[in-house]
Amino acid sequence: MDDEGLIAWESDATLVNQISHPTSEDGAFLFSFVPEKGGTYQVSATGTDPAGRQTVGRLTIWVSGQGVGLWRQPPAGRMALVPDRESYQPGDVARILVPSPFQEAATALVTIERGEVLTHQVIQVEGADAMIEVPIRDLYAPNVFLTVTLIRPVVNGDPAALAVGMIELPVAADALELQVTLAPDRAQAGPGEDITYQLEALDAQGQPVQAEFSFALADLAVLSLTDPNSPSPFEAFYSRQPLRVRTGASLAISGEGIREGIPGDGMGGGGGEMGILEVRREFPDTAYWNASVVTDALGQAQVDLTLPDSLTTWRMDTRGVTIDTLVGSATVDLISTKDLLVRPVTPRYFTAGDAASVAAVVHNNTSNEITVETQLVANGAEITSSPSHTATVPAQGQMRFEWSLVVQDVEFVDLTFHVTGGGLRDASKPTIGSTVDGALPVLRYSAPDTIATAGILESSGERLEAINLPRRFDATQGELMTTLDPSLGSAMSTALDLLENPKYLSTEAVVSRFLPNLATYRALQDLNLDDPSLQSRLKRTLDDSLQFLRSRQGSDGGWGWWSESPSNPYLTAYVLYSLAVARDAGVEVSEGMIDTATNYLLAGIISPTMIKEPSVKNRQAFVLYALAVAGEGDLPTARQMAAERGELNLWARALLAQTLALLSPGDELISPLLSDLEAAAVRSSTGAHWEDETIDRWNMGSSVRTTAHVLQTLIALDGDNTLIPSTVRWLVAARERDGAWSSTHETAWAILALTDWLKASGGLEANYDYSLMLNGEILTSGTAAPGALFSSVELATPISELLADQPNQLSVGRGPGDGALYYTAHLTVYRPIEDVQASSRGITVQREYFHYDGFCGGIEDPCPPAPSAVVGEDLLARVTLIVPSDQYYLVVEDPYPAGMEAIDTQLLTTPTGGAPVQLAEADLLRGGWGGWWFTRVSFDDDRLRLFADYLPAGTYQYTYLTRAVLPGEYRVLPPRAWAVYFPEVYGQGAGRVYTIQP
Repeated sequence: MDDEGLIAWESDATLVNQISHPTSEDGAFLFSFVPEKGGTYQVSATGTDPAGRQTVGRLTIWVSGQGVGLWRQPPAGRMALVPDRESYQPGDVARILVPSPFQEAATALVTIERGEVLTHQVIQVEGADAMIEVPIRDLYAPNVFLTVTLIRPVVNGDPAALAVGMIELPVAADALELQVTLAPDRAQAGPGEDITYQLEALDAQGQPVQAEFSFALADLAVLSLTDPNSPSPFEAFYSRQPLRVRTGASLAISGEGIREGIPGDGMGGGGGEMGILEVRREFPDTAYWNASVVTDALGQAQVDLTLPDSLTTWRMDTRGVTIDTLVGSATVDLISTKDLLVRPVTPRYFTAGDAASVAAVVHNNTSNEITVETQLVANGAEITSSPSHTATVPAQGQMRFEWSLVVQDVEFVDLTFHVTGGGLRDASKPTIGSTVDGALPVLRYSAPDTIATAGILESSGERLEAINLPRRFDATQGELMTTLDPSLGSAMSTALDLLENPKYLSTEAVVSRFLPNLATYRALQDLNLDDPSLQSRLKRTLDDSLQFLRSRQGSDGGWGWWSESPSNPYLTAYVLYSLAVARDAGVEVSEGMIDTATNYLLAGIISPTMIKEPSVKNRQAFVLYALAVAGEGDLPTARQMAAERGELNLWARALLAQTLALLSPGDELISPLLSDLEAAAVRSSTGAHWEDETIDRWNMGSSVRTTAHVLQTLIALDGDNTLIPSTVRWLVAARERDGAWSSTHETAWAILALTDWLKASGGLEANYDYSLMLNGEILTSGTAAPGALFSSVELATPISELLADQPNQLSVGRGPGDGALYYTAHLTVYRPIEDVQASSRGITVQREYFHYDGFCGGIEDPCPPAPSAVVGEDLLARVTLIVPSDQYYLVVEDPYPAGMEAIDTQLLTTPTGGAPVQLAEADLLRGGWGGWWFTRVSFDDDRLRLFADYLPAGTYQYTYLTRAVLPGEYRVLPPRAWAVYFPEVYGQGAGRVYTIQP
């Protein structure tokens, strides 16, 4: 014992036995001894190999019995419990040595724990070498934790003391695993053939069991690209579990266990070309899926299916569970092939005007050579070489045939590859085609330019719009799209349709998809109206969206823009708001999701006086609003922010007014906030709207969203305000060409505000005649009536039918009656890409190609430029991005040439290594790699996509590898970059023609 009363240990080792003995041929020999008394023994082994190199090993053995004094223990009242085995079987009895640090008898609390306390008992421990016995039960698999807490009472004036020991007991879980046998009726089959799989499930004792199994038949080539997205059932259920029980006392700190990582989260048809009855065109990644196959009393089940057209190795994966949670799985492979087959080699897409090369590899899987004829049939492209070839393919061999073609200006190219010979035949579409029947999409090597106009006719009359075409345009594409909405409901319905399929499925886009649908559906219910299509869509998206959000929620309770993004308070508040609205509508929402999101947001609320950045104050106003809607309002902080509202944007003030109305109706601070909003209204001929002096880009701010928030606030708190109708007009007129607003986020809030107006005003009433004329010709006419309120009228006029040398007169008219007629007209023209120069509106982007030798690419060793490439060559593509000011929620797209394939280094099939992410010279003093700012990288079929939640001002370079795979002269679309929620921030590089030599 030292001067401070702490135990200090001194080693006093005594040699009790030793032996010198050569090892046997397997490098081992047996050594034994009998301890004379209890205590701690250390066995040391020292050996020397023929080269004179020494090795040493040591083993500590605890021996209980007479002679034990005090065991050497860890500090701070801990004990090192000692089991008699390394692992156990159910039914065993574990004997655990409890090396008590006390000479006196002590009371022991013995618990078996894992996710909770499974068993507990209180016993008396006598002396320093007590042994306790623990029966091992089935439910202890795969592991449990034994905790012993010793409590010694006051002895001879010494204070009470305690000691805690904890040890993990591994328990075999073999009895919980099913023995699953899975077999197809044959190991090899051809495409389109019927296959039967037989399954048998037995328990550990070999007895048949009834269990529910899932079956998934997937292409092994696809499965080989990346790691499995889920563990086996046995691993998921019965891998080593962490301890989730905490043990503590005021006298000492106990162990709390170690958390282990838990595994995380085509079309049928035929053809008649060359006498072929069937053309292979169905190439799915997953050929079969059935999640509810139940074995019978004999433990057996059967699955019948038809193989698709792919020639590959199919892997059937089955996983099952019994009612008492016995689990098992099995996989089996089946080869799908033909004696004579053709494998197309094509790009994934084309660009109009490409002079491309395509190929087919013919496989002869027979034991004899075959003279074959191959032929290519093309629609949408002109074949500039011979359409057919004849050659002899050796037995068990293969041969490649190539064709040259020029891609026409069409929607897609339909290619069919044929081979016949030796009485055998095959035909196939491209296996990577992404359109109907395997056709290859065609991108247009031209730039769209859209001009829009919109208006509202609230009384009888006529509105005339003049539409002029530019001097140069592509007369083969483009159109004038005119949309008439006979009611506010039909105008909203168009936007709801567009939200169904967002371009990017970010967290924000998912919320913006289901929340407006839910709000609109509730508004129609309040108005006693029925819309079956809206109800069907809501059911279709609601469950998917909630499941998506559940999978995206971070461990801290928040959500980011993408799963790779850090949690974002604004987005988390947006999600929480949507969950609360859904819950209030009677939707079953996980309370756990709401609780953890609420805790995340509450933890970030601070006094407004401590917030220096205006955007942070704006964000906190939204957080307070979301919390109030969710039933977790913070009235003191909301009142303090309202009293110090000077730095808040208008949208934040509007939400703060709603927050106070929810938490403290009639609060004296609401009136000043409403006065601020009314005073800041911008009135014009198209209506009233609100603009913040500084757009809050961090919080996805925009004039549309600010106006939507103000409209919601006026409707809720000042329903008679004369600004409301004109604000509705402005919002509807602010829609884009497609009938929605400029972003999914704007669209969602605009629809939420308009649904509030529908409920407040009954704005679905309509009863009038309408007409639309173009250059004196009637395009359409009709009557707006309550029975057709959700039917927009859309009319597309091809660019070739418009006047090129004088203005086109578009006339919209309506007769007398109730309601308003909303209209939008969008002229889209395409200009040849050679007329379109690189443009920069807040962002500059460009792309370059370089020859790559596997080593170059660094600042000190740049790669040489590659104005053209050779088939099989690796290239380094570099995208340079210049951002003069900080940007939020940025997307960068870099289309590839059709004859190139990007190399995704995240795939398991890609060799390790690859192109380095370069640091731009302009950023050398910033101390960071440019690529680190991109939170998400996506290698798509036709382009690279980069996503950045936040990008500070500076110059960035992102490099990646591509490979030239097919010769030809390819039109390459220009790279683009834009801020998703701020479309005025945009940049585009120059297009080019890129040649790949054979």
